[in-house]
Amino acid sequence: MSESNSPVQACDECQRLTEERERAQRVYDYSKVTDCNVLLARHQRSSGHGAAG
Repeated sequence: MSESNSPVQACDECQRLTEERERAQRVYDYSKVTDCNVLLARHQRSSGHGAAG
Protein backbone atom coordinates (compact mmCIF):
# COMPACT_ATOMS: atom_id res chain seq x y z
CA MET A 1 0.00 0.00 0.00
CA SER A 2 1.43 3.35 -0.97
CA GLU A 3 0.95 6.60 0.86
CA SER A 4 -0.36 9.07 -1.68
CA ASN A 5 -0.01 12.11 0.55
CA SER A 6 3.05 13.02 2.55
CA PRO A 7 2.50 15.17 5.63
CA VAL A 8 4.19 18.51 6.19
CA GLN A 9 6.19 18.01 9.38
CA ALA A 10 5.37 21.39 10.96
CA CYS A 11 1.62 21.13 10.31
CA ASP A 12 -0.49 19.82 13.18
CA GLU A 13 -3.41 18.86 10.91
CA CYS A 14 -1.16 16.93 8.52
CA GLN A 15 0.37 15.13 11.48
CA ARG A 16 -3.04 14.31 13.00
CA LEU A 17 -4.41 12.91 9.74
CA THR A 18 -1.26 10.90 9.13
CA GLU A 19 -1.39 9.37 12.62
CA GLU A 20 -5.07 8.57 12.17
CA ARG A 21 -4.30 6.91 8.82
CA GLU A 22 -1.51 4.83 10.39
CA ARG A 23 -3.84 3.65 13.19
CA ALA A 24 -6.44 2.66 10.60
CA GLN A 25 -3.82 0.72 8.61
CA ARG A 26 -2.82 -1.23 11.72
CA VAL A 27 -6.40 -2.46 12.22
CA TYR A 28 -7.03 -3.06 8.50
CA ASP A 29 -9.68 -0.32 8.28
CA TYR A 30 -9.02 0.59 4.67
CA SER A 31 -12.16 2.69 4.37
CA LYS A 32 -10.77 4.95 7.10
CA VAL A 33 -7.35 4.93 5.40
CA THR A 34 -9.01 6.19 2.22
CA ASP A 35 -10.93 8.83 4.16
CA CYS A 36 -7.70 10.06 5.73
CA ASN A 37 -5.97 10.18 2.34
CA VAL A 38 -8.80 12.27 0.90
CA LEU A 39 -8.90 14.60 3.90
CA LEU A 40 -5.12 14.99 3.87
CA ALA A 41 -5.08 15.82 0.16
CA ARG A 42 -7.95 18.30 0.59
CA HIS A 43 -6.22 19.93 3.56
CA GLN A 44 -2.93 20.22 1.69
CA ARG A 45 -4.59 21.80 -1.35
CA SER A 46 -6.52 24.30 0.74
CA SER A 47 -3.56 25.22 2.92
CA GLY A 48 -1.17 25.59 -0.01
CA HIS A 49 1.47 23.14 1.17
CA GLY A 50 0.48 20.07 -0.80
CA ALA A 51 1.21 18.93 -4.30
CA ALA A 52 -0.80 20.76 -6.93
CA GLY A 53 -3.22 18.71 -8.93
